[in-house]
Amino acid sequence: MATSALAVMFAATLAATPAPRPPNLYDNFAVPTFQLLAAEAMVVGSFLFFDRFENGATYALVLLSPVTVPLTTCLIGSSSLRYRGRCGYAFGGMGLGIVSGFVVLALLEFAPGLNPFSANQDDTQEFVNTIAAVAYVMLVGIPVGSVVGWNLGKQPLEITPPLPSPSPPPPPGNAHLGFGPLRFMVPLLSLRF
Repeated sequence: MATSALAVMFAATLAATPAPRPPNLYDNFAVPTFQLLAAEAMVVGSFLFFDRFENGATYALVLLSPVTVPLTTCLIGSSSLRYRGRCGYAFGGMGLGIVSGFVVLALLEFAPGLNPFSANQDDTQEFVNTIAAVAYVMLVGIPVGSVVGWNLGKQPLEITPPLPSPSPPPPPGNAHLGFGPLRFMVPLLSLRF
């Protein structure tokens, strides 16, 4: 008796669930991959571009990368066809990427047997560990954190079928509107926090 009740509940559950949509490689593979490539390009590009100024590369990495990488991730994510994400999640992921740098620094400091970096005669081990942790934050923590944050915070779009129009289509041209030529506007920047 109990097994037949379970079978009926299982069948009802299967009948109630809608058929899953086929995976979309553009939204689930291409967008995150392009986000990560663009984020890495922002870090390396800002370093190379500002390297010609005195301490410019340092300022670029410290000041520009934490701002431009999540914004780049968010702008590329806005091209998704089935999902909408928020820029706040990209900035939150970037923050977690920065915090993970402290974990890497702690591992380098407190597990010297696992540390692959050794100091030369001019530097101390603490300096080498700090530089390795900063390189990790800039090349891995911030870009990967912002991409993962945006993709974890994305929500599927509600796709509604278009309703049939009860009235006949308007005549060709725009004379029926009562004003001059139509203007099409394209938003250049669309961010949601």
